[in-house]
Amino acid sequence: MPRVGAETKDFQSPLPLVEGPDGTIYVGEHAAGRISALVPAPGGSAGSWTTKAPMPTGILDAGGAALGGKLYSVAGKTSAGHLTSMRVYDPGSDSWSSGPSLPSGYPGVENPAVTALNGKLYVFGGGTAPFSGSVTNAAVFDPGTNAWTSLAPMPVARGGPTAQAIGGKIYVAGGLDPSGVSLSSVSVYNPSTNTWSSAASMGTARDNPGSAVLTDSDGQQKMYVFGGRTRGGNGTLASVEMYDPSTNTWTSRAAMPTGRRTMAVGLLNGRAQLMGGEKSSTTAGTFPQNEEYNPLTNSWSTLAPLLTPRHGTAYGTINGVVYVAGGGPQTGSSYTTVNEAFSLG
Repeated sequence: MPRVGAETKDFQSPLPLVEGPDGTIYVGEHAAGRISALVPAPGGSAGSWTTKAPMPTGILDAGGAALGGKLYSVAGKTSAGHLTSMRVYDPGSDSWSSGPSLPSGYPGVENPAVTALNGKLYVFGGGTAPFSGSVTNAAVFDPGTNAWTSLAPMPVARGGPTAQAIGGKIYVAGGLDPSGVSLSSVSVYNPSTNTWSSAASMGTARDNPGSAVLTDSDGQQKMYVFGGRTRGGNGTLASVEMYDPSTNTWTSRAAMPTGRRTMAVGLLNGRAQLMGGEKSSTTAGTFPQNEEYNPLTNSWSTLAPLLTPRHGTAYGTINGVVYVAGGGPQTGSSYTTVNEAFSLG
């Protein structure tokens, strides 16, 4: 049974409504042959947004991650071209600073995968052009030394992949190959040996998805991959897959209410918040939607939408606040310096 948040669903020949004891509203859709559940926002609160210090420069399709109480924005592009630079946002002072650029040999790229592990920032792949030029480069940044180190290159070139750390290893999933074909494969990086291996492929080839590590109902951490796009298909994806590293298997989960790509992903109260993103190649526009996934119930609810609908942002969760910086307010190449913060409190 799909479970979606209010204001996100266009029903097909709906039958009479029934409200459950927890406030969930059940709608029978005769034309679609299904029953949907509209789940109230957790705690009865949709959360709120505030505006923070803007980025010094409007950057689209940067990789982003939170580390040590700061938000790091790596690479991406401006109207002048692709970047190797890094910007750092400090919520404590509500200010931006510049960090060192990617190491020598790492080209300027859009949509690299960025994640944090053991106090360091890892960057993988990216593309030197919108639909081609994927690279195998990988690098790690140590805030303690304020320096980058190049890593063993990925076995597969990936532009627009997603990456998450579980159990001391980093899983880099999907993306585009150098010719612009969406990938389902997964490469696994072991920082302790600087080596790569492979994991089971996703059920769907997808580039520019969102992802998060969440604790499942069995109490174990799993990697969830949300939406994205299969290039050459019929637009953006709403499907969700969950990876279990203990069994090396993928399982389908409840689909996103709003299919999209290049969205921001927050992590609050053990749940994932999917924010903004881009529509399909045939439907122009960006999304304001902010929809939350609960891994314990495999269900979705609706939260307060982005103040500025955007795609291709740098984002991260710091001390119960999700920061969403930069990106593009229109489809394709557009740029903004907007920096907005979301909290449930």
